[in-house]
Order: sequence, then C-alpha cells, then structure tokens
Amino acid sequence: MCSIHEKSEHPCCSRFPRLDSARICCKEGLIVALQSTLVFDPLARDQSDRRVQRSIESQSHRGPVSNAYRMASRQKTRFLIISDTHNQDFTFDGEVDVVLHCGDITECGGLENHRKAIQNLGALKAELKLVIAGNHDLDLDPAQNLGEEHETATSLWKGEDAQRAGIHYLDEGVHAFDVKRTNATLTVYASPYSVQYGVSAFQYPSHEDRYNPSKKLPPGATPIPAYPAIDIVMTHGPPQHILDRPPESVIAASAGCPHLRRAITRAKPLLHAFGHIHTGYGARRVAWKGSGDPEGEMVSETYGDTQDDDVIFLTEEFISKGAMKKKGYAEIGRPSAQALGKGRQTLFVNAALAREEGEGLRAPWLVELELGKVSQRSGAESIASEGKRKREG
Repeated sequence: MCSIHEKSEHPCCSRFPRLDSARICCKEGLIVALQSTLVFDPLARDQSDRRVQRSIESQSHRGPVSNAYRMASRQKTRFLIISDTHNQDFTFDGEVDVVLHCGDITECGGLENHRKAIQNLGALKAELKLVIAGNHDLDLDPAQNLGEEHETATSLWKGEDAQRAGIHYLDEGVHAFDVKRTNATLTVYASPYSVQYGVSAFQYPSHEDRYNPSKKLPPGATPIPAYPAIDIVMTHGPPQHILDRPPESVIAASAGCPHLRRAITRAKPLLHAFGHIHTGYGARRVAWKGSGDPEGEMVSETYGDTQDDDVIFLTEEFISKGAMKKKGYAEIGRPSAQALGKGRQTLFVNAALAREEGEGLRAPWLVELELGKVSQRSGAESIASEGKRKREG
C-alpha cells in the first residue's frame, strides 16, 4: 500500500526499502522524510543503485534540500518576469500568480509614464505584482533631490490605485507575501540598485558592497540574508558573469556586480530575477558546490567563469524562438524547472525586454516555482517585518 496515495502497491514500490519515520510514494518513486531521516533523490527513481542519502531538518524548516521533500510540502506558483520596459506598453494574455518587474519602468521618469506603467500592470491577470525601480527611473530615487516630483512619483506606486491593482512597490530590503490561490508563502529580497555607469538613479561605485554584512556597509543599505531566508531575489542589476555581457561597444566583458554574486552565493535562492543589461537577456541555472545536487556533481566545465566560489554553471538552456513567438513568452524546459531546489539549484533570469536594435519588446519569462505553504512560514517574515519597521521609522 502506498502510504501517500493510499492505493495498492505500485510495481515500483519494490525498488525502495521501507524506512521507519518515512512515507513512501510508490507512484512517484519518492521517499519523503519526516523529521531527521533519509531522503532519496527523485532523479534516481528508475535507478535504485543511484539513491542519494541526505539528512534534512524538520518539516517546519523553510529551506528543504531535496525534490522529494519539496514535492510533498511545496506549492507550485506561476511567475511572469519582466524588466526594462522603458515606457513601452507590455501585455500578457495568460494568467499567473505573481508578476515581477525588475526596474527601468520608464526611460527617464515622468508622471505620465508611471501612470501608464501602472495601468499596464493593472491589466495583467495576477494576484501579486511586485515592482522595483531601476537606474532610468530618476524621479523614484530620493538621492536625485527632485523634491515634489519624487514624492508624487512614489505616491503613485504606493497609492490606492496601485494597491487595488495588486501592485507592491518594493524598497530595498526583505518583503514577505502570501499567495492566496496557491496557499504559498513567498519571501523576496529586492533592490533597485546597480553598479555605477554614467549618471543615473540608484547606482553605487563598483568598489562598494551593499549586499553583504560588513562594518563598512553604506548608509541605508540592506544586505541580503543568508540561506535559507530568501526564496526570490529581485535586483535591477545582474551578478558578475551571469547574463551580464554588455553590448559589443562596451569594452568590459562583464557588467555585473561581484558583491551581488557573493551575496547570491550566500543566499542560494530559488530564483534571481534582474534586467539592466539588455544584451544579457536569457535564463541560466547554476548548482551550488557542496549541496549534493546530482546534476551539479557531474559538471566539470566552467564555461569560461573565472570566479573561485560555489557556483557551478549547468548546461545552458535551449530556448526555442519559434515556440517563444507562438506562445508569447519564454520558459525553461520542464526537466530544468523540476530540478530547481532552494539551496541546491538557482535559476537566474535576465528579463530585460527592451531590444538594443529598436522598438518592440522581447517576450517575458514564465517560470513555475515550488514554494512553501503558508503554514510553514518561519523566521523569514520577522526579517521582513523588521526591515519594514526600519524603513517606516
């Protein structure tokens, strides 16, 4: 008898020994651990000799480390990811749970441009619409000293019309949300900042580290908490050497931030979404060294990456341009999506929709993630609440 599906024993059950303090799913070939016991990796469901033993923490922990655990305790939530729309109209015909807009909403600010963007976001079918600013959104940056113009622009994004549309404008820091349709809990770190290039908004010099705890932390900066506090990181700028290749006219081979990359390595979120570098548009998965990820352990290619850290680049995703044009969105393959796991694999998405060659937008990204249930919310929301109190204080 399958103790999860409550059905007669499936033929595949014979491949897995019964364990005390564990539930066995014969249909999926998974063993789901209770408390501190063993987890058998689902990638080995048809190869019992490749079972991976892994010790995990209690189910109340928000950072499960195996697909087996996640499939029993996680909720699938659909995300639409966009960035760098630069005053252009954007639409999406489908329905998702959460929209992420990673900045450069406008070309250089302007109240009418903000109102249009709010209207466009309001038309999208989604429960939550999470938005950060970017370096082009000048009037949203208090450091630009635009006075009343800044106050009015900010009030548009935080006002009643935006709230009724499900829009949440995020300042730098940690934010916690519940997704009602999927009964999922979501903890996001957001930051509108990017490495300084020219004169624009929300920028910092390349030597400055605002993402990692330090005695030299810049005033007003909020570091990214370490794993397992964060599910999704939203920044405007990319991390170094990950979907950050600038246009050929720029001499530098990388436009990303090394400090941000180090922070992401600490946080190991499910997803890091960003934009800013239009030519970096795309998606890339990485595995984390020491996580026991089976796919990561088989990789020996560095793909030209020179950083000595825990990042393991996995095979680049194949994105069919024909399918993307037909569907109206881009997505990674189902096997890649199923392999994602907080603490084991992270998906990086550069969703800069603006094209270098002229008018028109690229396709948005559609990603499905498995998040913890609302009842499993742990200390992450206290981090978000503390951050909110500091911002409001």
